Amino acid sequence: MNIPVKVHIELDFSLGILTHHVLVPPAIWPPTISPSMEMPVPMKWPPGFFFDQNKLTTTVKHKSMTIVQDGHDCGTMIPDLTYVVVNAWYLTTWPLSKREIIFAASSVNMDKVAVGCAQVWPGPLPFMTCGEPISAPTALPITSWLNTLRVNMTGADLLMGIAKAAISMAIDFLFHKLGGAAGPAKKKAAAAAAKAAAKAADRRPRAVAAKVARPWPQAAVVA
Repeated sequence: MNIPVKVHIELDFSLGILTHHVLVPPAIWPPTISPSMEMPVPMKWPPGFFFDQNKLTTTVKHKSMTIVQDGHDCGTMIPDLTYVVVNAWYLTTWPLSKREIIFAASSVNMDKVAVGCAQVWPGPLPFMTCGEPISAPTALPITSWLNTLRVNMTGADLLMGIAKAAISMAIDFLFHKLGGAAGPAKKKAAAAAAKAAAKAADRRPRAVAAKVARPWPQAAVVA
């Protein structure tokens, strides 16, 4: 099974929705849960780029822009807005934010790394977004449909992405049950454990050459 997906470039945007804690000043403990809007940010999000959380090509480009690779995370300081705008918990959630690629085309390498994949249609392939009590695959791209370069995901790639999301959610749920509203150190530990588990499960072979889905038009790829 082949799943054609358009690539993401550095200036493509995504957004999401989930839930986060609310702590209204003066602090009232414990924090409550609120729906939140995970605000639109580009793939090359400056705070995430600064802290090396972005995974982008260097020589292979589409529309003269770098392309998102497997393992990409928009990274820290993504604003999320709860229904209570004045929320002291932002001091915890924003520095620990994430919007992470969980699907990839394992047979399509660009700069020796598989191409990261996400889309809305025809079959949704979401990003993993930060949330409380758990993170979840509830963020979607909003501009990548304008690109013309496509790659093929396989059925195994699809299952691997679903497994990554499930592992991450299970670990978050476990930490939440063990410690209630997790503090920054606990959230970092959960995120590290989720990444380690996902990497251990991800033993897909990587092809050396990039293969582009047909018969759709292919934009120029600049080396």
